[in-house]
Amino acid sequence: MRKFASTPFWTNGAKPLCQYPWLAQNERCEVLVLGGGLTGAVLAYHFAADGADVCLLTRTPIGYGATAYGTGIMEYDNNLSLVQLGKSIGKQAAVDCLNRYCDALDSIETLCDSLDTDVGFARRDALSYTPSGDHGDFFHTEYLIRRHNGFDVEYLDRAAARDRYSFPLEDGILSKGLAAEMDPYRFTQALVQKASREFGLRCYEMSEATAIALSDGRVTVQTNTHQTIRSDKLVLATGMSQNDYLKLFSGKKAVFTVVTEPVDSFPGYDGRTILRNDAGSGFHVRTTPDDRLIISGSDSLFSGVDRRFAKLSGPVRLTELRYERLMKMLDEMFCGIGGIVPCHCFSGTYGYTADMLPVIGEHEDYQNVYFCMESGPENALTAEIAADLLMRLYHNEPYELKLFSPKRRSLARRAIFGA
Repeated sequence: MRKFASTPFWTNGAKPLCQYPWLAQNERCEVLVLGGGLTGAVLAYHFAADGADVCLLTRTPIGYGATAYGTGIMEYDNNLSLVQLGKSIGKQAAVDCLNRYCDALDSIETLCDSLDTDVGFARRDALSYTPSGDHGDFFHTEYLIRRHNGFDVEYLDRAAARDRYSFPLEDGILSKGLAAEMDPYRFTQALVQKASREFGLRCYEMSEATAIALSDGRVTVQTNTHQTIRSDKLVLATGMSQNDYLKLFSGKKAVFTVVTEPVDSFPGYDGRTILRNDAGSGFHVRTTPDDRLIISGSDSLFSGVDRRFAKLSGPVRLTELRYERLMKMLDEMFCGIGGIVPCHCFSGTYGYTADMLPVIGEHEDYQNVYFCMESGPENALTAEIAADLLMRLYHNEPYELKLFSPKRRSLARRAIFGA
């Protein structure tokens, strides 16, 4: 059995760019952001850069929690099928959704370029594929619709992929320059540092909200440090815990990730493309600036594991089997890459909605509270979209939140991917 370091790769040995105090006195601000992960950092940064008086409150150090357990992958389709999404929310709304994610990718790239710290941002092509012919004409139909709507895509069949990739590919869609990768922890740290230095953001680590009161058009938050923050608006960027208020998640999944030691080269891996195997529950593969491979897959990917054996062996051994399965996949995909050795493994849990879209906006039961609930792993593109929409809402400017509204009809429908 291969041995793994069961710690997140991004925070291992990484020194924080800056450390922040816990809340030691009462505070008053215009906008209070709860959550010190990637989503909270993006929202706090944009509100502060826009001129608002902003406090950021987090129960962990900046960038820990779900952010440290992410892959740092950003895709313009956010793991969504344009065909299936169109059936759920309407064809034009589905196209608008993907265009929003494309715009967000451009914005995140610009933001990364403005940071003083290298966060490992790199534009990539994205390949969504299946290794078998079980999907019929699905990929070709999806390709035609994306091309018709102006997305820069190429259809790959087995023959077209043979000279590019060493792994089996029956059908695939190569989206050119419509994805990216970065270090999510370093990005979050750098963003909060920039907002604090340049825009007056006040950040408090190790300070957990223990009670929230909404009254008289104001928000009052009590903390575990026995202090109080009062604000005009509260922005929740606390991940799955928001479901305690809205009850909108259809379910949850665990994602298991393995990071390898650096490799010498990438034969059979054209362009270091971000890969997404869409067969079954699927998995992702990306690279890092120092030439590592990262592979991640959800718990449903391991349905073939003998549950009786797992019950006898216990949860620790079952987790080890999942990491070993991911490494076996890498070995089989890239047999030409010598010396693929695992060095870090970690897992995290996320919630998802019925239509697989995030929840962004207000809810009538919670006045002066803005929600930003991811559907799936934490994603910088969703956070960027949320920042734009919520700031428009804050300034009473024209905006369109219908697509991501907590009240949208598609939330009550069956999950489009059978999740």
